[in-house]
Amino acid sequence: MDDPPELVGSHFGASIENLRATLRWLIASAGAVVAAIIAGAQLVDYSKRSVLGVVLAASAVILGLALTLILLAQTARVLTVPRPMATDLDRAEFDADAGDINVRLSGEMNLKVQWIIDRKSYLLGGYDTVHDLLVAWKTADSECQDKSDDQNLAAELKRLERQIDIVEEAAHYRDLSNAYDRLIRRFSKGSIAFIVSVILFAVSGIAGRPPDSKPSNVITQPIPVRVFISAPSDVPASCQERDGVAIGGDLTKPIVVMPPTPACSAATMSGGKSGIVIVPKVPLKGTDTPP
Repeated sequence: MDDPPELVGSHFGASIENLRATLRWLIASAGAVVAAIIAGAQLVDYSKRSVLGVVLAASAVILGLALTLILLAQTARVLTVPRPMATDLDRAEFDADAGDINVRLSGEMNLKVQWIIDRKSYLLGGYDTVHDLLVAWKTADSECQDKSDDQNLAAELKRLERQIDIVEEAAHYRDLSNAYDRLIRRFSKGSIAFIVSVILFAVSGIAGRPPDSKPSNVITQPIPVRVFISAPSDVPASCQERDGVAIGGDLTKPIVVMPPTPACSAATMSGGKSGIVIVPKVPLKGTDTPP
């Protein structure tokens, strides 16, 4: 059996670190999105939105938060995928009957076991299975205990230990990469729902509350006015134009009190009716006296 070059396949350790860095970046980004959603929801004045607008905004915030928190949880779960031990890989090979060369060549084994077998040339150090590698390590370890001063045996044992470490790293990368791929597939679907939640939140602002029916030009102090009453009317012609004081209502429909005059009796009327025009009396420029 020809020995492969030293450290062949050791790149899986660096690949794992790169994948972990990507996952940590995803977690940090998702945390920033959660903070942005919460802050944005607090900045909205919901009092100016209709019930429909508030429901749409609340639904969008809940959906966006739920999707982001799910992404956080799933990413953290991927980040904690455990590293399998060589004995776990050996047991998986036993369950898949990988010791039989015909089974190995059939390509119908467990996919995880097949993944390692397909890469045995640089993962297993020239051995056919993880089981063979472990048997060689146990044999070398036993011989080293009997011949502790044999440098060649010590070097061989160290090489086998490093090869086992490479297999475990490779299997860890395999599991971590598979979990990451599943996360990305789910995220690609969830991103559509997240975009929908953003659109809902934006559209909710269109559904504004209808204008307040309360008039904004309420009369809060007496205002001198001139009242014009047009025909037909049962008001005498001499009383169809007279002075009064607006004491309530608003400028659109004021409540006017008209004091008695020699020709007209005292009266109270409301504006906004057909045939009645009420005009505020504006003081002349430079005086406090209305025209």
